[in-house]
Amino acid sequence: MDCIDLNNLLNEIETQESECIFKNFDSTTALEIGNILISKGQNLGNKITIDISKFNQQLFHFAFDNTSCDNDEWIKRKNNIVKHFYKILLECLKKSTNWNLTK
Repeated sequence: MDCIDLNNLLNEIETQESECIFKNFDSTTALEIGNILISKGQNLGNKITIDISKFNQQLFHFAFDNTSCDNDEWIKRKNNIVKHFYKILLECLKKSTNWNLTK
C-alpha cells in the first residue's frame, strides 16, 4: 500500500465515522449489523471474524469456519488501541510518527 492509498483509506474511514452515527445502539442493533456482515462475507466467499462491542461489552462475535484464533487476538489488540487512544490504529500511527502521507 503506497502513501496515496493510505491517505485515501484514512479519508474513507473518516467519512464512514462521520456517517455511521446511531441514534440508538444496543444488542439488537449489533445482532442486525453482525448478521448483515455474515451474509456479505458469505456472498463474497470471505473467511472473516466479526466483533461488535460497546463500552467494553461484546455484543456480537462470529468467526467463520477455518478462521484462526489469531483473528480473535488481532481484534483484541485493535480494540485495546481504540480504547486507549479513542482512534483507529492508522490514525494513531499517522500522528505519532509524523508520517508524510503524500508523494
